[in-house]
Amino acid sequence: MRLMSGAQGVFLAAAFVLVLGIAVLAQWGWLPRGKSKTVIVFVAGVATIVCLRLAELPPSWFDGAKTGFALAFTLMISSILGKTEDERSFGLPLLLGLGLTLFVANVVELIRHHV
Repeated sequence: MRLMSGAQGVFLAAAFVLVLGIAVLAQWGWLPRGKSKTVIVFVAGVATIVCLRLAELPPSWFDGAKTGFALAFTLMISSILGKTEDERSFGLPLLLGLGLTLFVANVVELIRHHV
């Protein structure tokens, strides 16, 4: 019995690679400074959620119900909690990208269910 399709595995692996890759790049100082870093980290957050959505994992995050919205708001609120400048310059765009994308995905699903 196969638990995951090939496409699901690819998208799940891509999500892990994106998060791990952007974290390693930031940790070793290989990202550009300023707005470029912010955009790159934000896009990595957005792409991670898109990969999870395409992998259909976990479905409760994307069903337009309280689980998805709660997780989206938690990510967005967490984005402002960095203590140091380095934490804020990485955490804010990454968590905001994750949270906003998850929020939009849930709004779209909620509208789709009610229209």
